[in-house]
This record gives sequence, structure tokens and C-alpha cells, in this order.
Amino acid sequence: MTPPAVRWRLRALRSYRPRHCPAPIAPTSALPEIPRQETLAALHEGVYVPEYGLRIPWGITRDELFRLIPREAFNLQWPSWPRLRFTLCGVTAVYAFNFVSRGGRLCELQYYGTTPRRRSLMRTQRLQRACLGPPNKVDGFNQYTWGDRQVWFCNSIHTYRRPPDPRSHQTHAITLWRRDD
Repeated sequence: MTPPAVRWRLRALRSYRPRHCPAPIAPTSALPEIPRQETLAALHEGVYVPEYGLRIPWGITRDELFRLIPREAFNLQWPSWPRLRFTLCGVTAVYAFNFVSRGGRLCELQYYGTTPRRRSLMRTQRLQRACLGPPNKVDGFNQYTWGDRQVWFCNSIHTYRRPPDPRSHQTHAITLWRRDD
């Protein structure tokens, strides 16, 4: 039999929550329901943009893209890489459209995050896993890759240096690439 003072102390310890964590952490199984619009097979045809309710086909030109989605919706800071904020596989971000690598045709989408935290990588990876299933390749803790013969989808943390600064920097990257036919 435990004395009442010890029982009270044990009960207080069980209910204790540190100040930096006032709310209980939700389990990872409590992910939001993601519509299964995007699977690897669906990505063969193009990229679904739920905010506009349309699928952008691979291989279109910039002008064709601007006919589908108004030019005003894009950030055109770099004209060859127009950027648009939308949701791709559960992750809402500003994605850049690559029209440079294949002679003016869409072949890639990229996101480079400004907060290169492992938490951000793990959160987006869980959302993408709920949408695309388990990744084909896991390279340590920094890269998750889904892919087949036609598309390649990668969620990773890149380490790079900015000369002359000797320190290394990191950025969170999400890349969707359409392979050559």
C-alpha cells in the first residue's frame, strides 16, 4: 500500500506537462485525410492543381500554362521559372515550374523551403506517404524518393555552401520530375 502523500505526488507527476509543450502531441496516425487525386500513375498524365480544379499536362509551354491558369496568379520573378502556390500531394507550397531544361516544355516542379528543419521534412514526408504510399527509396534521414519509369518525386534536405563562407547551409527541397519518353 502506498502512502497518500506518495500517491498524490505520483498523480501530479503523471499529469505534469512542461511549459514548452502545453498541449499533448497528436499521434502521427492522426494525419488529415488527403484526396487520392495524386498517385504515381496519376502523375504520369500531369500535375493536379486542386486550387484551380485542373490537371497541368507534362510538356506544355509557358504560354499554354498561362492559358490554363491566369498569368496574374504566378510570381514571375524569374520568367523562365514561374512560381505558383498550390497543394501537391498534401503539401501546400510555392512550386516553381521548370521550362528551361527541355527546350521550353514543362518537365519539373520544384519547391525550396526557407525553413530547413527536420520537422518540416518529416511532416511533408508523412503527408506524401499518405498520398503516394511508401517511398521506393529512403536515403538515410535526408531523402525520400518515390518513382517509376516515368516520374520521379523526391523530398529531401540539401546541404550546400556559399563561398567564401566556410559554413554549410541546408534547404528543404521537394522535386517532381517527368523523365524522358
